[in-house]
Amino acid sequence: MIDNEAIDFLLRFLDVPSVSPLEGGDPAQTRRAQDLFAAFAESRGFEVSREVADPAAVLADPRTPVRVREQAGHGGWLSDQPVVAASIGDPDAGRTLVINAHVDTVSPHLPVSLHDGVIRARGAVDDKGPLVAALCGVAEAYLGDPDLARRVRTTVLSVPGEEGGAMGCYGTKPALEQRSRASLLVFAEPTGLLVHDTSFATMTLEVTMAAPDSTDDFPYENANATLVLGAVATGLASGLKDHVEGRNVRCCIAGLHTGTQHNRVYGSGRLLVNIAYCDSETAVAVQVRVEEILAATVARVKEEYGPSRFGRLWAGDLDSVLHWQWLKQGLPSLRNRSERYEALLAECGLDRLAGDQLGEAFTSDAIWGQDAADYTVICGPGGLDSHGAHTDGEYVTVGELDEYARRIALLVRRLADTAS
Repeated sequence: MIDNEAIDFLLRFLDVPSVSPLEGGDPAQTRRAQDLFAAFAESRGFEVSREVADPAAVLADPRTPVRVREQAGHGGWLSDQPVVAASIGDPDAGRTLVINAHVDTVSPHLPVSLHDGVIRARGAVDDKGPLVAALCGVAEAYLGDPDLARRVRTTVLSVPGEEGGAMGCYGTKPALEQRSRASLLVFAEPTGLLVHDTSFATMTLEVTMAAPDSTDDFPYENANATLVLGAVATGLASGLKDHVEGRNVRCCIAGLHTGTQHNRVYGSGRLLVNIAYCDSETAVAVQVRVEEILAATVARVKEEYGPSRFGRLWAGDLDSVLHWQWLKQGLPSLRNRSERYEALLAECGLDRLAGDQLGEAFTSDAIWGQDAADYTVICGPGGLDSHGAHTDGEYVTVGELDEYARRIALLVRRLADTAS
């Protein structure tokens, strides 16, 4: 199914540096990649349409992350971030399958290579490789059964806006909202061919300080962002470690930056905290706790350092130089089950991850699939960790892509044979 023509296309597709604009990529490269994908899909018998998110709708949704909001406000930016919908089958067919995969990648772009059946490139396993494999599998299913088009319609969505914290807000979300409820929705992310039906969402906190710097000769003259933001980071870690225990919450005290010189007191800096959660009730509880910890930490810093020469000139003025905001909040999560479709997927060699999936679930734009289908799953070739997704060692094998394509072809046929 992954023939030489498909491999040649995939290598060209991977060579396009469609790095997320939120990670410094050129927005026009996303359109270039989508144009290539659209042409390939048409050559395999698909009807192709392009869709662009409405900037007004993206800006109006309070769940849209701040960084997306900042970009979407620029005239014409979203026009370079189209969704490509490749469809095959009768629009009036009783069963519908939607397969979603993202064309944007993380930074930096990597050189493409193929050696001994191993493809190394940015996007090889996350997520251009699975996208092409899924398309080839769907095409093969319809090619081998002319009557299939009457019984099931399949749409492969190539979307932007999954990486860089975009969370699908200008790709997957509007693409699914424009469509009727599907029978089955598959997000072709790397899961080792295991079916996940849970996806975490995230909220991101930014804490900043903005004050003049000073030097080692006069270290007490201005605010010390390193000290304050460090206290906030440790305060959050200490205050959240017990609170999140048993709540299926993952808290990442992420980047903290003030400066690099040994003889300078930096008055400005930035701290990022990312929190993943599996349900909105938990998210609200954790968000409230974070805000309580922030207030308590600032009060403690004032009390501890304010009376001393070390901090008396600035501790009392923290409220005017220390600020925080939620860059991302209010996003839904995915948690669903379906005995009927779980059995169908298992017949195709796509088994549901055993037991409680929450320990294995990861964050993706599948969060928008909760109400978009009778059953929404994440399932694809390779693994995020095992295949080096987001690292310099990212890879996938041609054999893994071919196996996925075969199982997708079987899934289309099995779905066509099920009752509406």
